[in-house]
Amino acid sequence: NKLTGTIPSVLGQLPALERLQLHENQLNGTIPSELGRLSKLEILYLQVNSLTGSLPLSLANVPLQELTCGDNFLEGRIDWMSGMTKLETLLLSSNKFADVVGMWPCELKYASMEDNNVLCPSTCSCDPCESYCAEKSSQTEALAAFYQATGGNNWFDKLNWLSAEKPCYFDEYLQECVASWNGLKCTCEPFDESGQNVEEFRIKGIWLEDNNLRGTISEEVVELFYLTSFRLGSNQISGSIPKVVQGLDYLQ
Repeated sequence: NKLTGTIPSVLGQLPALERLQLHENQLNGTIPSELGRLSKLEILYLQVNSLTGSLPLSLANVPLQELTCGDNFLEGRIDWMSGMTKLETLLLSSNKFADVVGMWPCELKYASMEDNNVLCPSTCSCDPCESYCAEKSSQTEALAAFYQATGGNNWFDKLNWLSAEKPCYFDEYLQECVASWNGLKCTCEPFDESGQNVEEFRIKGIWLEDNNLRGTISEEVVELFYLTSFRLGSNQISGSIPKVVQGLDYLQ
């Protein structure tokens, strides 16, 4: 279909509605909070539109099993999902969601949140939280905090920051460690002692001179244990250098 306009709030007056599939249209505006009245709604497909605003908190009251809203312009926090105990599929990739993901419903079987400004929860106890978040090491979370504290959305060159799954990876063709996030220098340990592929990486340098960084250096950089070089000249960094940086033994 080629539906245009906004999602009408009167849809919330259809108490027997079980499926609402409006994906791949040209809908804009916000998702009406009235959808939270649909006590039998199990499937909600809204991906590939031009929807804005945040996900209504009222959706936590709906027995959704599948929620797909990828490829829109949605934003805001997504830390309220723990009450959605029937949710099995959650697709929110390619939006503008930010902040920390709250507790995940352990009933989830599949989730996708790529291409957002999302940090993982402090603890993961179930899939797909573990599959999505557990591999995001403290180094990745430290880089994400640094990005947010220095206005990453306004950097001149922010190629792949927070959108690529890993800041660095081992390129098997080149047989070398490659930084997928612009301005990073890395080393990789593709295999552990037993020969298992673990793809561990170490952030060795951050080179982001003259890149329109504005703000402060976040204290989370102390998690970048192996950092040896930190080049931020010709930017507008304010405040003092966090004392915790003194704990970076390899920093020159």
